[in-house]
Amino acid sequence: MILLYLALVPGLLAVIRWRYASVPAGTYHPRPAILKALVYYLMVAALANASGALAWFMGSVAQARDGLWWALSVPLALLVGSVYALIWSRGVFTDGRQWQPLWQSLFGLVWGLFHGLMFLILWQLAGLLVTAPWMQVALSFVLIATFNALWHSMFWDIQVSPPHNLKAWNLRKVLLCHSPNLALSLAHLGYFCDAVFFVAMQMLALMLSSLLMRFPGWNSAYRGRAGEQR
Repeated sequence: MILLYLALVPGLLAVIRWRYASVPAGTYHPRPAILKALVYYLMVAALANASGALAWFMGSVAQARDGLWWALSVPLALLVGSVYALIWSRGVFTDGRQWQPLWQSLFGLVWGLFHGLMFLILWQLAGLLVTAPWMQVALSFVLIATFNALWHSMFWDIQVSPPHNLKAWNLRKVLLCHSPNLALSLAHLGYFCDAVFFVAMQMLALMLSSLLMRFPGWNSAYRGRAGEQR
C-alpha cells in the first residue's frame, strides 16, 4: 500500500505541472489546489502506514464505558467547536466565494483526517525521544505546532487554501483556537490513548475552517491571489 500511495504522487504532480501550466504565477486556482491537497494526503497515508500510525488509528476504540472519558471528551468537543465557530470565524474573509456546505464539510473532514494522522506520526516521533507521558505531550505540542506553522505559512495557505486570513486576527486565532485545541487534544490522547478522538478533534476544527473560509469546489470560477492576507 505504501508503494501504491507513493506511485500516484508523480502522476498527480505531472497533471498539476502540465494541465495547469497556464495558470499565472501567484494566482489561486481551485483545481490545482485540490490536487496538491491530494498529493499531501497520499504522502501522509504512506507515512502513517509505514510508521504504524494508521494501524493505531484504525484499531483505536473509544472508551465509551468510561465515565471520565465522557466527562472530559464532551466538553472538549464542545470547546473546539465553539472556539472555531465563534472566534476563528472572525479572523477570515471569504472574498465572495460561494457557500457550498456539502463540499466544504467533506473537504474539511478529509483535510482533518489526514492532518490528524500527520499529528499522530509526530506524536510517535516524540515517543521515541522521551518516555514520560507528560513529556511526550509537551514535546508533541512543540513538534506539531512548529510543523503546523511552517507547513501553513510555506505551503498550505499559499498552494491549497484560498486567501482567507485577516492579519490582525492571526495571533488571536493561534492563541485562542489552534493552541487550546492542540494542547487539550494531546493531553486527552496522552491520558486515554484514544487516537480516534484525537483525530476527530482535528476533523471538527478543519471542517469548520473549510466551511467558514468557504473552500471553493472543483468547478468554482473563483480566482484569487495565492496567500493573500488582508
